[in-house]
Amino acid sequence: MAYMPAGDVSGSRRLVADVRAGAAAIAFALVWLFAAIPTLAAGPDDGLPSFTLLDQNGREFTGRDLAGRPTVMHFGFTHCPVVCPTTLYEIAERLADLGTLADQINFVFVSVDPDRDTPVVLKEYIASFDTRIVGLTGSSAQIRRLADAVGARFERHPAKDGGYDMDHSIEGFLLDRNGRRVSALHVGYGADSAKTLAALKSLIGSVK
Repeated sequence: MAYMPAGDVSGSRRLVADVRAGAAAIAFALVWLFAAIPTLAAGPDDGLPSFTLLDQNGREFTGRDLAGRPTVMHFGFTHCPVVCPTTLYEIAERLADLGTLADQINFVFVSVDPDRDTPVVLKEYIASFDTRIVGLTGSSAQIRRLADAVGARFERHPAKDGGYDMDHSIEGFLLDRNGRRVSALHVGYGADSAKTLAALKSLIGSVK
């Protein structure tokens, strides 16, 4: 399984920690480390494009649902064995650290694998972490358009067993209350939790 930093599909791979999220613990088994993270692709300055996706409850979700609050947007998929569970676990931890401030920010997980990630699948997956995280799925074209807008990258490739796998950007993309990309943030294995929390509080403070 390869995971690509934003803007790079063929970047070098090393082991990072494999996790399983559960109610009580996360078990780290495999370690995947990245030798280098190239410069992110630039997102537009005029905010997110119009989009309509489905959340984990099967309801339509558009850019209007993000308006008024800053957003942390992560692209991934539920079959991801390492990066996504690690990232969502860390997001759940930072949500707890934020306390009541967590109500002032959106956390969104956009599936890059809509063929397998139905709303029902997403709902069960996200429930393992924190139900305040919004899971989104929908048409591949809409997901691609949204990813391009923030500078995220993903690619589908065949697997040895005849199925397929997904490469995807590992960063969380920080958007202001108008949907404009502010920066990207590494959240997950190896991230400094104190720095992550400070970045989130700064993003929340920027909308005052």
